[in-house]
Amino acid sequence: MQDRLAGRIGLERPTVQRYECGERDPRFTGLLLIADALGAPLADLVQGCPRQIGRCTAANTITT
Repeated sequence: MQDRLAGRIGLERPTVQRYECGERDPRFTGLLLIADALGAPLADLVQGCPRQIGRCTAANTITT
């Protein structure tokens, strides 16, 4: 899934993984591209998301 999302938004898979793990924050334009690629409102990506820095696991993946 990370590979597909990365391809849709023009980034490398490790970058997407870092976003998911909270190791890196996307810029606003990146958030817009991710929301569009997932078919989700931008608010769904940024509201109520607890940060889990350093606690990324296989379960912390984006699904569509």
